[in-house]
Amino acid sequence: MFWEILKGPDGIDRHLQWQSRVEGALNTSMTVTQYLGTGSQSKGRMTITRQLNTFVQTAPYLHNDFDKEAVIRGIDNIRTVLNSIPGLTFVSPPANVTTAEFVNSMPATAAKRRANHWLGTARIGTDDGRNGGNAVVDLDTKVYGTDNLFVVDGSIFPGQTTGNPSAAIVIAAEHAAARILALKAPTATKASRRWSLF
Repeated sequence: MFWEILKGPDGIDRHLQWQSRVEGALNTSMTVTQYLGTGSQSKGRMTITRQLNTFVQTAPYLHNDFDKEAVIRGIDNIRTVLNSIPGLTFVSPPANVTTAEFVNSMPATAAKRRANHWLGTARIGTDDGRNGGNAVVDLDTKVYGTDNLFVVDGSIFPGQTTGNPSAAIVIAAEHAAARILALKAPTATKASRRWSLF
């Protein structure tokens, strides 16, 4: 596991996290996975229906040209470093395909992505995003400007975790549940008025 920070032409630092694992019965194959985390400007859109179900309208993957440039540059950097290893063969992307061609051919839809660890799109913090800050939820995981809407998943993380985020999400959920249960319930009139918006 390693990290790389790339400054984009827009002046934003984008953090890449890399993980690797040996796979296959003969232990002769290695998968190296890249995650674009902190600094990503690509945003998706998720909708909550009246029945409180959610669905992804737009996947939040590489909608920003500078995000895509960082992903390409990161893969190029890895290819450059690993090309000096004798007997190493790249399976994906193959040697005859440029990194840009490879990245541009990848599906950007949620259902077709190989790995999805989307983090930081509804950041937790005290700097209310409605007032120029970066946070979507407060320290109780309540969405700023709402009475009864809480977010408890990987999207509240302010940055990339150092491994698969599943355990960190469970830990955050346990703490969030305690904080949510300790909150004073909104008044019935105010709550019903809020829920009628759905």
